[in-house]
Amino acid sequence: MEKILIILPIIILIICIFSKRRRIKISENIENFTCDTDTTDEENNGITLTDSQMNQIQQMVNDQTMSLMNSTSSFMQGPQGNMGQQGPPGGTYQAAGRLVNQSASYKNKKQNAFNPGLVTTRTSGTLPTQSLCLMDTPTLGSFQYWYLNSNGTIENKYDGKCINYNPLKASGTKVYMGSCSPSNFNQWTWDKNNRLVFNNGDQQCLSLSNPESGVSTTTMPDCNSETECIRPGDKMYLQVKTYTNGTLYDDEVWSFI
Repeated sequence: MEKILIILPIIILIICIFSKRRRIKISENIENFTCDTDTTDEENNGITLTDSQMNQIQQMVNDQTMSLMNSTSSFMQGPQGNMGQQGPPGGTYQAAGRLVNQSASYKNKKQNAFNPGLVTTRTSGTLPTQSLCLMDTPTLGSFQYWYLNSNGTIENKYDGKCINYNPLKASGTKVYMGSCSPSNFNQWTWDKNNRLVFNNGDQQCLSLSNPESGVSTTTMPDCNSETECIRPGDKMYLQVKTYTNGTLYDDEVWSFI
């Protein structure tokens, strides 16, 4: 009710402001608040306002109107519309973005954390003999977008495949793209040092190889065999290494940006 008593005089004031006669008759009773627009001067009990006073009233009207419109009063709310269609469920993940490495992605000192030189790219290939390569400049392609899922798998948006590793192999074995079903081959923990630690209990984490050539890789588009999937030139490949507590190397540090 208070809001209604406020808005009624405001509406009347607005009418008065834009009327031809700047003459307002104000009664002590707010319900009788009226605007005198008579064309005669017979009544002398009105109040004549100056331009400055009219400007102040107009500003007050504007302020009070905006305050009322921004309030949560039911007086200013219309009827509720029909509920829209429910959207798709969101994903459940710990991190998402381009997968970058401290050692390889920021060799140029002019680059900052959000402007890496190289990112991890995934295009095709799922054989354990085909390795995952860190060798491309950033683009907006989905093949450079990764999810660290809540179950510990690292999934690529392009085709929903995940980074896999054979825990029976020695340190230095390269990773490859494969199944996303949680298993002993594809679960990782992003620890407080930003290592991606392989969950096999052997202190192994994701790292990078030295530049190599002639390696069959999962980042060649539309390749169908190991010979077709070889990248030209020397490239660094994602591999697993055994780390030492208390010593952290740049090639062990990863992030999703």
